[in-house]
Amino acid sequence: MAGDPVVTVLDLDGRLDEIVEATRRGGIEDVRTVATVEGIDEATDCVIVPDSKSAGVDGIELCRRVRELIGDVPVGVYAFEGEIDHTFGLLEHGADTVVSVPPERPALLATRVRRLAGVADTEPLEQQFRSFLEHYPEQIFFKDREGTFVNATRSDVFDGYDISAEDVFGLSDYELYRDELAEELFAEEQELLARAESLDGKIEHYLEDGEDRWVSTTKVPRYDSDGELLGLVGNVRDVTDIKRQERTMAALHEASRRLVRAETSEDVARTAIDIAAESGLLPEARVDLFETGTLQTVATTDTALDWDDTSFRRAGAAGVAQYRTATDAFVSIDVDDHDHRELSLPAGIESVVGLRIPLGEHGVFGVDTTGETLDPFTVELAYVLASNTEAALDRAVQERQLDQQAARLEEFAALSSHELRNRLQIALGTAERAQAQGDLDAVEDVIETLGRMNRLVSQLLALARTGSAARGSESIALSGIGDVAWTAVESATATLTVESDGIVTADRDGLLEVLELVFRTVVDGGGSDEARVGTLEDGFYVEDDGTAITPEQREELLEPTYSAVNEATGDSVHLVATIADAHDWEVSVTEAGGKTRIAFRNVEIAHVK
Repeated sequence: MAGDPVVTVLDLDGRLDEIVEATRRGGIEDVRTVATVEGIDEATDCVIVPDSKSAGVDGIELCRRVRELIGDVPVGVYAFEGEIDHTFGLLEHGADTVVSVPPERPALLATRVRRLAGVADTEPLEQQFRSFLEHYPEQIFFKDREGTFVNATRSDVFDGYDISAEDVFGLSDYELYRDELAEELFAEEQELLARAESLDGKIEHYLEDGEDRWVSTTKVPRYDSDGELLGLVGNVRDVTDIKRQERTMAALHEASRRLVRAETSEDVARTAIDIAAESGLLPEARVDLFETGTLQTVATTDTALDWDDTSFRRAGAAGVAQYRTATDAFVSIDVDDHDHRELSLPAGIESVVGLRIPLGEHGVFGVDTTGETLDPFTVELAYVLASNTEAALDRAVQERQLDQQAARLEEFAALSSHELRNRLQIALGTAERAQAQGDLDAVEDVIETLGRMNRLVSQLLALARTGSAARGSESIALSGIGDVAWTAVESATATLTVESDGIVTADRDGLLEVLELVFRTVVDGGGSDEARVGTLEDGFYVEDDGTAITPEQREELLEPTYSAVNEATGDSVHLVATIADAHDWEVSVTEAGGKTRIAFRNVEIAHVK
């Protein structure tokens, strides 16, 4: 080792104390500190100045001041924020070197300082080159302008042969490869040399012992110190594993096309497991889906494997992947969604043998082994299949919702046709009477009937679009809304009795529509002379007088096709059930003392005494 230098450290505020001590521990004894630029002695081999963006210390300005004081002494900058852009910026603006080595690395720190002072031991370039050729694992070769090998790394290209790299020097491709390939390589290289162009990463395929293999080849012209063309240098890198992985990934994506054809979520889950089993790309696999809020196993390649159901529930609840370690412990590991080859494993965890991957809001995809380690590429495959499965589940749910919406539209069209036609006939009849008799009061009846039609259409449109109705927050007296709904009844002799009253929290139009339809069912449709309204513990009811709906009709009354009471009545009652269900109310038709009771439960109601 060359003699140690005299080092001066400009320490403005004591922040470099640890660096000074570490440099001494690294073997440099004469390290001096000064607090000002003016305190620097010219008898120094190098100077180190601080730089800190956060503290507002400008290393470049300090370099300039030091050089003005003592001339051409090497000046290095100790940058507390060591980032590539900042480091290169300091070098561009005049720093002889930039150091950010922490005090925990004293030997490295001392080596950096010696190099700054120009007293570090340097390895001859010839020795560096020889070491490179001897130990670099990939095949690097040098050729002259005519195409003969003049040097090469000691790569595994010589394995199986009792020869050295030197034995190959002087040979050409014609002695190593078949005529067609040798001629192709020669022509390619001569063209590169003639044009002074490079060949970067050309993928070449060949067979070895009947197996597909690939290499990536790079070739660039090389020159002497005067710029004269000498030949080329090339790199041949085996990329067989990478190409096989690409083919495997392509095969997985191709197989995943079957997921698109699966119609239901259960079909998607079973198809995903079939792909995992048939491809042989993954170990054991399993898919759990949420059913009414609970995870249920839908498909698996191995029912006998101890899957640890708790790990699936944990992954599904948290929405974070769970990794099983070799000690059977499950840990949450955050991994970038698009690159699962760099696993960020917690301290103390050396391998992963299983994982649970959330499928969005649908469930969990699991992969497990009997203890074998999952390599990073297998983890990547699992994530790709899980991602494709999640996308297919999204599509299946969306299509199911569209089918349900279409079914609702068809059902509501059938249900509302009688009701709307009936109301329209009433409105037209009233309008004709008003026209014939000049009855202005009848015009108000027409407007009221049309208003009820508009209200029903609004309810049905909301149901058809979303499957639910407006969730109003109005507080409505049951007796008051009952009186308003009773005006829709055509009978002049029927009476409404409120047996008990309550305050219902609901959407006013929805509640009014329900009561109107029920009243018209039991009075206009069924011929009952009286309707009674009362409260239940968790809702309310409407009763007839025992004549509107027979016991035989009650069980079928809520069916959409039922119309035995009246042409419109059966459809109207089912419409009641549909609107009520959209409000999350439960509807039932029962017998109470010989009378038919239509009860609405799960209703937010406050009882009035």
